[in-house]
Amino acid sequence: MRFTAQILIILACAGVFSWLLTVNQVPATLVEWIRYLELSAWQFLLVVNILLLLVGCFLDPLSAILLLTPLLVPIAKALQIDTVHFGIVFMVNLAIGLFHPPFGINIFVAQTVLGIDLKTIYRGILPFVGLYLIALVIITYVPKLSLVLVQMILG
Repeated sequence: MRFTAQILIILACAGVFSWLLTVNQVPATLVEWIRYLELSAWQFLLVVNILLLLVGCFLDPLSAILLLTPLLVPIAKALQIDTVHFGIVFMVNLAIGLFHPPFGINIFVAQTVLGIDLKTIYRGILPFVGLYLIALVIITYVPKLSLVLVQMILG
């Protein structure tokens, strides 16, 4: 019961934060800023990676998807970035955010289930965050790797 209450409080706070961001038009402002910069495709992907890593630390993935997908996908299409590839990059970023310090929800789940202090969990997570970031760079800038299965299926 205590575990469930902690997770629900975190999700409720993320929902309120998501609502505040939406009401204050923060996602739309960020997208306009990205458009204003007139970035190339690789620069856009770098900015999106940084943005999603930050967003993933504070919002749950569902809220981030609902907020940012309708805003970022048209820009990705305009830059001729494959939408399946962009979706994979999007999801990997949000997956990293689930266990990325300081507010990744999986950190608090691990703390509650295992009864370990946050300092120990953070120390144990850092190598995995590093590996995930390396994988994210590869997935982002070598799209053929993440699209090989899709291309095999669609022929």
